[in-house]
Amino acid sequence: MNKISIGRSSQNDIVILDRTDRVSRFHAELFVNPDRTYTLIDKSTHGTTVNGQLLHNSSRQVKYGDRIMFADSAQLDWSSVINLVGGSIPPGGNTPDGEVRTASPGGLILGALGLFFFLVGFLLCTLSSTWNPEPAYFGFALVIIAFIMGVIGLILSATGLGKARRGNYRGTGMLKAGLALSIITVVFSVVYVIYNLIFGLVLVSYML
Repeated sequence: MNKISIGRSSQNDIVILDRTDRVSRFHAELFVNPDRTYTLIDKSTHGTTVNGQLLHNSSRQVKYGDRIMFADSAQLDWSSVINLVGGSIPPGGNTPDGEVRTASPGGLILGALGLFFFLVGFLLCTLSSTWNPEPAYFGFALVIIAFIMGVIGLILSATGLGKARRGNYRGTGMLKAGLALSIITVVFSVVYVIYNLIFGLVLVSYML
């Protein structure tokens, strides 16, 4: 869809419910440009504001997240636009409130710490002996902690990347690194735990 009509009439692509009747029946049109920006054309009586600037019977370029008010009565819901256009939110848009935000480093920190804990736990388990199994117990506990941290880091990183697709966020590379480290931590931890469980069962069955 290259053109989206907006107004009170049910014939529009986006229908605005306005009890004040200030919003016109065919208030505005939104055109999708090839670069996934938008051109807004106002055709109303009471005008449209874009980030507080009045637009009246004229056009201007807008982008995802711009605060667009019709006759100061109703605000454009950008999710409705994305649903009509299809696909993901275009890059370079604003967050819904018009701000540029910085991604949280939580996923990267947890992923890195989880991988570190796993390596320490793996070394303790490997270096422990039959005569002194306490380091192995402690190391195995560290591996379990690493798994939990990896899962939390994975959730935080994936959530952050989801938010970044809906607006303009700095630090998406950090989110991707956190996601990668968290996945590595979770996979290594799971494989190591399964290996030890299988090895333990085999050893017990051999002893019996």
